[in-house]
Amino acid sequence: TNKKKIGPGLSRNKGLSLSSWKFVLFLDSDDKLYKNSLHSLEKHITNKNNRTSELFLVKFIGESFPYSNEIMFKKKINNKNPDEFINYINLENIFVNNCWYFIIDRNFLSNIKLKFSNAKVGEDGEFVCKLLCSINHISFYNKNFYWHRDRHGSLTRSIDLATTKSY
Repeated sequence: TNKKKIGPGLSRNKGLSLSSWKFVLFLDSDDKLYKNSLHSLEKHITNKNNRTSELFLVKFIGESFPYSNEIMFKKKINNKNPDEFINYINLENIFVNNCWYFIIDRNFLSNIKLKFSNAKVGEDGEFVCKLLCSINHISFYNKNFYWHRDRHGSLTRSIDLATTKSY
């Protein structure tokens, strides 16, 4: 935890610098993971067909729009061709702007030197775009993993001058 409020981007960067597992995920403070999802994900990651993936897309369910990212799993995408995934989300007009959709290989992230910007909101949109344009392999974890809760008063619900300027 941070002793002072430094914002989500810088907090995530700090978490990345302190992480030690091979993969990282981002969990917002008001969200939660499904029971046994980490154990199940570990089996998926260590499957021989997924060992070269730098990025794992996970399913989420939410309390508000968007209620899920299930549409991202509808088309069979070749894991070795992330451009196919990018083309698909563009054609379907799917806005992929949340870092918590993904489990990321920490060494890969370190090698491409990708960090979050220092913004009050919207910092993960830029991060995700750069991430998707950098990967060579993506894997799809087609099980409910993440529960996104919509909390009144959260940063994403902040509408004020400082938030607008930050964005």
